[in-house]
Amino acid sequence: MTMEIFMGAATILVITAATVYIYKKRKSMNVKGGPKSYVTPAAFLTMPILSLLAYLFDFVGLISWAFFSAVIHSRLLYKILATY
Repeated sequence: MTMEIFMGAATILVITAATVYIYKKRKSMNVKGGPKSYVTPAAFLTMPILSLLAYLFDFVGLISWAFFSAVIHSRLLYKILATY
């Protein structure tokens, strides 16, 4: 039980710090991409949250890996199509 509490607290702390860091960094760079420019960071920040939930509810397996690969591949496909 202690490990689950530690992992949950650490994940929330790291995700919060990463979100604040990304927001401040992008604000200082004056990125004008609008909400679409936050899709990639948001997708990669949901992965640790879903991993934690999968671990806590013993749902680690094919479905969580399928979701992660779908998120990564959809972003890669979007970048490939956006270059043409």
